[in-house]
Amino acid sequence: MNELDQEIKTLLVTLFDPNSKTKDLQDVLAQFNQMLVDQDVMNKGNLPKNKDSACIYLASQSADTSAKDLEYLISKYYKSIEVAKLVARHPNLPIHWLARMMLFLPEDARANPKFDTYSQDDRWEKLLEDKPKSAKSRYKYSMGGAFDYIVDHDRPDYFKLNYWFKNGKAADRIYLVSIPKISEDLLHGFTNDSSAHVRKALANRKRISEELALALVNDKAKTVRQTLANNPNCSPQVLAQLTQDREAIVKAAALANKACPVDAIHAAKLAEQMKPKAVAKPATEMSEQEIISQLASDTLDEDTIKAFSRMSQPFLRAAVALHKSSDQKILSKLAKDKDQMVRLSVAYNPNTPVSSLQQLLKLAEPELYPGLAANPSLPEKQQLALIKVADEASLLTLANTTESTLVWEALRDSEPPKAEAQKKDNKKKTWRECLEICLDAKGKGLYALQRNRHTRHLFVNKLIARHPKCTESLKGPYAFYLLESLMKNPQLALAMLENPNAVKPEEYAEWKLKDWFMYEDAPGHVVKYYLNSDQIKYARKAVICWTAQLVDIQAQIYNDDIHMKKYMAGLPHATQFMLEILARDPKESVRMAVLDNKNTPTKVLMHLTTDKVAGIRTAAQSHKNFDAKMMPEGVEVKVESLKNKGAKRIRIKQAKDTESLTVLRDLAGDKLAEVRLNVIKNKKCPIDVLELLKTDEVAEIRGCATDHPNSSIDIRKHLLSDKDDRVRMSALRNYMYATAKKPKLAKGEKRDYRNRVFDEEMLGQFKDDPYEPIRALVARLTINTEVQSQLATDESSRVRESVAENYHLEPKLAHALIKAGDPRVVSLLAENTIDQDVFLATLVHADVVASSLWRNDQMRDRLSIHKVLIKHKNPKIRQVVADYATDPEILSKCAEDGATEVVETLAYNENLKVNHIKQILAKATESIMSNLCSSNEGYLKKYANELSVHPNKWVRAYIASNFKVSAVCLEKLAADKEAVVRDGLADGYINKLSEKLIEQLRNDPNETVRKHIQWRYD
Repeated sequence: MNELDQEIKTLLVTLFDPNSKTKDLQDVLAQFNQMLVDQDVMNKGNLPKNKDSACIYLASQSADTSAKDLEYLISKYYKSIEVAKLVARHPNLPIHWLARMMLFLPEDARANPKFDTYSQDDRWEKLLEDKPKSAKSRYKYSMGGAFDYIVDHDRPDYFKLNYWFKNGKAADRIYLVSIPKISEDLLHGFTNDSSAHVRKALANRKRISEELALALVNDKAKTVRQTLANNPNCSPQVLAQLTQDREAIVKAAALANKACPVDAIHAAKLAEQMKPKAVAKPATEMSEQEIISQLASDTLDEDTIKAFSRMSQPFLRAAVALHKSSDQKILSKLAKDKDQMVRLSVAYNPNTPVSSLQQLLKLAEPELYPGLAANPSLPEKQQLALIKVADEASLLTLANTTESTLVWEALRDSEPPKAEAQKKDNKKKTWRECLEICLDAKGKGLYALQRNRHTRHLFVNKLIARHPKCTESLKGPYAFYLLESLMKNPQLALAMLENPNAVKPEEYAEWKLKDWFMYEDAPGHVVKYYLNSDQIKYARKAVICWTAQLVDIQAQIYNDDIHMKKYMAGLPHATQFMLEILARDPKESVRMAVLDNKNTPTKVLMHLTTDKVAGIRTAAQSHKNFDAKMMPEGVEVKVESLKNKGAKRIRIKQAKDTESLTVLRDLAGDKLAEVRLNVIKNKKCPIDVLELLKTDEVAEIRGCATDHPNSSIDIRKHLLSDKDDRVRMSALRNYMYATAKKPKLAKGEKRDYRNRVFDEEMLGQFKDDPYEPIRALVARLTINTEVQSQLATDESSRVRESVAENYHLEPKLAHALIKAGDPRVVSLLAENTIDQDVFLATLVHADVVASSLWRNDQMRDRLSIHKVLIKHKNPKIRQVVADYATDPEILSKCAEDGATEVVETLAYNENLKVNHIKQILAKATESIMSNLCSSNEGYLKKYANELSVHPNKWVRAYIASNFKVSAVCLEKLAADKEAVVRDGLADGYINKLSEKLIEQLRNDPNETVRKHIQWRYD
């Protein structure tokens, strides 16, 4: 149909032109209809063959087109804006889909023939208010279709892109520019995006064109250029330019890229050799940042290490104590350092001589135990000694570090803290119980243990790898992640020595890794592997997994990845050394992350009070751990003003998180509304700031002044006359509840909020308010019968429904509303009334109130109510009684009820006696037994043997499937005449069947029984 392309395009231009005359539009639609008749545009499935056919079909606006067809076409031709526009104009488009189109294609949505009808619908405004928050679904598997707000990764609808490009946040733009199926032609405008993260996502695109790469080659952010240099799909010409970049990390990335031209690599190396060698600075003349930069190298010469070990700053000596290049002589000296942070670093370093580790253990400093427990060089004798003195966290670290079976056994037999011994969760095994299972020669439960998200300790997998009963499915992954442990498996050791390929190493599937890291519970051996790998996307997530070892995290402290550093800064168990290094990071966001950590020590905060960013200095001084007494003598502690200064994100963050009243008072005068809004939302916001902001020009801020728990009656009273509807509503609601009178309670009486008395005089002033929610609030709270009567006839359905929610509604008016028969009003009356006569009167509309009665907790529990409801002819009403009855006589009547749904509901009731259960069992169905097993399992378990011969087949089937019975009963159940009973036995896991019974069921005449027994035993 290619010859029709130009003709279709001409017709579509006329159709989409808002200035086209009515006659022209009618002619165009007629031509499309004629095309539909003349041309062979439909395939055998009765849907268009291609995009041109789809345009003809949609433009003809056939009455036979279903909503499903429209969704199919817009999804299939997701790149075609024309198809999307025609779908938006189609009269068969449902109301909620047209409301979505108002967001993406408003002109075409308004051109829909049904627009005028839909816009008058009660649902229309609510549908338009449902604004999207993100272009990407946070769920792994989205249930959304073409008309949802999200943009699908595999089928990105082009008609949605313009909206998200203009209105989306940086995270939305990052997501969109990274979708491979979005044409690069649409993305060139993002080379100048304000967010470096968006430009990085652009630089990281697969099949990136040379034109797009050239637009990013001179980007102002080195991380963008580095990402481009790392992209394996970047053109050789662009990589050649990047080898000459001014930043070393960009140049190194380009040279390491496999696509980089050989000539460019030689030229870059030659240029590097031609550079004059810089004269090394003495350590005493280096800045802290320069020293940290040098310490990031794994190899440092002996003189440099010695010079750094003599620095006055304890954190630098601690860095030397952790460094791989530090020799035993330096470590022995630092083990005697006066600063505990330095000694702890020595305790962590595996190069520390044994004699120094023994000295540190003898110091009996609990703060050093985590380092000693994590040190693989600590001898077995000292590990055993450590067990007697260390805390629980250190013992668990030792369990993950040690390779000694003797130590594992000692840890297993060690005494847990009293609190842990008393409070035991049967669903979660303690780490000692995990050790016991792993050390058991029987190997029972090993596979399930390593699968359980709560027991994925490193030591669990180390022990399973060396266990004789390690399953075949685990050997491949262990060969990849835990080869040393697997080599100690007695069944594999000899075979692997003779043939290293006896077990093929197998990396876990990407979907499994993503799932583990998403929930921060990846197994310990997986976390350890990726923390020490160059796969940064997994390494940064490994940092926050609960199975990560601090010793492995500390090794990444000099990593360039900003996300990893922020994760490390936020760890509650981060060491002081880590926080000292991160507090000196060049990136402002990393230093802020250090301040967000509630456990950041005072010494680190003292350093941050001298930060170059005012917001960080202020945040450090307002941190809960900051101690002004530790500041040097003569240094005055004064919180600086941040008002209208510095980056807005820092001011917003301070306004949101600070507990300092000084900072809040300062930022309350900020010119940026978002800052003031976060000030007033801060739970520490004082009354004087609330008084100031009650007259703010932004309505949302004034509204928050009424909602704040520190707000006063005067503030709320002042805002009762606010011009903004929502502020006025908030003020009235808060004023009412704050001034409500609560009746005194008699001894032993529970508080009933239905008895509150509100300020009637104030409520009366708002009964005619133009804002519907305010009248609805008055309708719900007033006890004035005249006001109630007036609002019961209000034009707004919301107000009338609120009258029905009034606990003190005048009975005469309530009966009148019941007689009027508005389903929603009657339903709400049934839910909220405290008048028994009114409650029973609502039963006239049984089908309407049946699903609402149970919500009225005052009525549903009354015996007098139950006696009336149990006689009602509607079984849905009787179901309410069956669910909540406690009286034995009423329960018996429910059990005798002829309606199956009533008995099904009764089976859930936990107040049943033996005689009631027997009555229920006599008429049991599959659903009844399912409910009975759920809430009354105790009886069934106790009498399982007797019930295995019950006359009702469903009783026997559920007993066979869910409860242990004797061997004799098993034989009877296996020979039962009903297939459903035998199937219950075959499908259940609670009973262990003999070989004879298994064979009998394998030959069962029923196919389902045979299948289930095969799944279970074969």
